Amino acid sequence: MKLGNEEKVDLIKQKIISIIRHSVEDRTRQHSRNTEFQLAEPNRNYKLGQVLGGWMSLIMVSGEFLRITLKLHFNLAEVKLVAYRAYGKNTPEELTDKQAIDFMKELCNLSAGQLVTIFEENNL
Repeated sequence: MKLGNEEKVDLIKQKIISIIRHSVEDRTRQHSRNTEFQLAEPNRNYKLGQVLGGWMSLIMVSGEFLRITLKLHFNLAEVKLVAYRAYGKNTPEELTDKQAIDFMKELCNLSAGQLVTIFEENNL
């Protein structure tokens, strides 16, 4: 079966989303020192532009053929559960709000950097 243009565009979008999710998940595992970390599956009722957490880290990635705005929505309590080991803490409660926010800012930068590398390697 031959795909139409709309189907091709949708397939490309889904593949790019998969690459982005994999990159964020991979960087989170490395940055948090938690090899078991997995991103939650996206809510199927999500509406474009919907706020998904009390905080957000944002970065833009662009190239000749592609522009992406990477937004990491998060809640501080959840970040602390993931990030405390990266700061050498024994419990999530020991992590300050500032450290949790800094963790997510750095995670956003690391994820974007990995995406740039992937896209450059594939001439995107």
